[in-house]
Amino acid sequence: MVESKGRLPGLIPAVGAAILWGTWALYANYEHSLSTGTVAALTQAIAAFFLTFYISLSVAFLFDRCGKSVWKVICPVVGTVGVQGTLLVLIHYYAKTPEILKTTALPIALATLYCSYLTYLLFRRQAAEGI
Repeated sequence: MVESKGRLPGLIPAVGAAILWGTWALYANYEHSLSTGTVAALTQAIAAFFLTFYISLSVAFLFDRCGKSVWKVICPVVGTVGVQGTLLVLIHYYAKTPEILKTTALPIALATLYCSYLTYLLFRRQAAEGI
């Protein structure tokens, strides 16, 4: 949600995340059975869609609440990925996904990069505005 420009913030990244990570979950769990892989894929796609919205909102929220210290860069990434990663693992645990680590490790790693990128954009915009 760095810039919404009248659109729903993060819709395109959320749809992209749902497709990408749903497909990844199907691949990671396919060897167990097609139905197991499909359940994992749907679980991951739905979770990725909503958690991508959460990432956009959480990074902006935490960035705005941290002072002018190094925490302004660290807190949005660590706080957002910590909650997002925990939720993702718990969702797959309750959905009985057989390959939880394989299913969630790559999405959590890339969520960390995405959060870092959003934080960088916010930091750069704030520096340009002289705040």
